[in-house]
Amino acid sequence: MNKAQDTPIQAFIRKAILLLGITLLMLLVMNISPALPIIQEAFHDHSNPKLYVMILFTIPSLALGIFSPICGKFVDIVGRKPTFIISLIVYAISGTAPVFLNSLEEIIISRFILGISTATISTATMTLMTDYYTGKEREVMMSLKSVFVGLGGLVFLITGGILAHYSWRAPFFLDLFPLLLVIPAWIFLYEPKIEKKQLDKHTLPPIPWKPIVRLLAVTFFIKMMIYIVPMKLPFLLKDIFETPPGTNGVILAFGTVSSTIAAFFFPNVRKYASHHQIFTVCLFSLAIGFFCFSNATTYPEIFTGLIFLGIAFGWTVPNASVLVAELTPLQSRGFMMGILTSCLFMGQFLTPFVVYPIESICGLEGECGVFGFYSYCIFAVALYFLYKAITKKQTYLQ
Repeated sequence: MNKAQDTPIQAFIRKAILLLGITLLMLLVMNISPALPIIQEAFHDHSNPKLYVMILFTIPSLALGIFSPICGKFVDIVGRKPTFIISLIVYAISGTAPVFLNSLEEIIISRFILGISTATISTATMTLMTDYYTGKEREVMMSLKSVFVGLGGLVFLITGGILAHYSWRAPFFLDLFPLLLVIPAWIFLYEPKIEKKQLDKHTLPPIPWKPIVRLLAVTFFIKMMIYIVPMKLPFLLKDIFETPPGTNGVILAFGTVSSTIAAFFFPNVRKYASHHQIFTVCLFSLAIGFFCFSNATTYPEIFTGLIFLGIAFGWTVPNASVLVAELTPLQSRGFMMGILTSCLFMGQFLTPFVVYPIESICGLEGECGVFGFYSYCIFAVALYFLYKAITKKQTYLQ
């Protein structure tokens, strides 16, 4: 099977498989997030249950950050389709293992394996998207990818919360979901082929590391700044409005909704703006959002900040994904998608290790001070990008 022989139904199913596969990035953490307090209670006899529960929650992100480039190379060597299907099965096994495990250490190990399988699934999925689709169709797929990630986060968060009412183990059953994709993936996905003769006659261009490193750096920076919000905003809301945890979840979900809407309009934005200009807008939006949080005294100011945060979050990933695909030769695309995934999740994992030391060194007081400090840092980077866009005919990224 190949794309040229597709019927409309086959093309639709193939897109659905890839888009549902990418939602596993959110299933990774969202399904058990509401259950963390009762998991901690269930292991109250452990020497340090609070620390170990936080580790089992974040350890998949560490695995993603470390293994994504390796998985990307594996995808290039072994093939996109077989690694995708095998990883779906490994995901289901390692994801549901905590249902049967009785120690936090064993659960952490299973979650680490889950992170490795997710790294492979994510890399294979994004690589297949960039292989199957080109031009505007690729931009639409990357936009839909971000939309599905946002919607998946909402669905898995709500469903995990409902299941957590019955048992701390129940949300882990959601990790059986990828098994539903195995047979359709085997039938409807195909392995992109590179003609050997073509490779012999024409030397493919080398990987342009200079613009790619710049791209990865700004993507890492934006994602690291974005993850300050779920880490600090609940404390800000508690200090100002004394909101309960349930209300905090609803408010943070508004940011997810706004990012989903922003991602939906990404293809339209790309018609009028370059990749560099979009990153510049993302940086300014993020700075404005942080500034709103730092001066917030009412809920409308919080929601305004979340709208600007949603623009930054919703456009950064599809913009970076499309640009990596455009810059990278086909035979190295899986590896580069793995590196991009690594940057995204290492930014998430390293956020607390960067933020807290800077808070101590700079003597920042309260969450308002933190958001205010970083709003100026982000604004400075945004001005640099704006300067490069104005003074150079060729953009900083390209």
